[in-house]
Amino acid sequence: HESLSDFQAFAVEFLSTSLLIFTCCGVWDHRNAHQGDSNPIKFALVIILCSATVGPYTGASMNAARSIAPAFINNIWTKQWVSSLTW
Repeated sequence: HESLSDFQAFAVEFLSTSLLIFTCCGVWDHRNAHQGDSNPIKFALVIILCSATVGPYTGASMNAARSIAPAFINNIWTKQWVSSLTW
């Protein structure tokens, strides 16, 4: 988004990526094995939340691999470092 500075865009991507990683760590923790029946719902809700809140501002990459392929195919590398550094 044009109104975000580079630092703000990095912070937003960092927080959304961290939320996804914390969810992964919580779901895959062996102490939560008895609550594994709702793992897909947990992942889906986190991705929907991050996409809805962060998406309009930075595109909600949450993963550098997810944003490198479209940038390569479209040859648009503007602010690509924001999503690549948070990975």
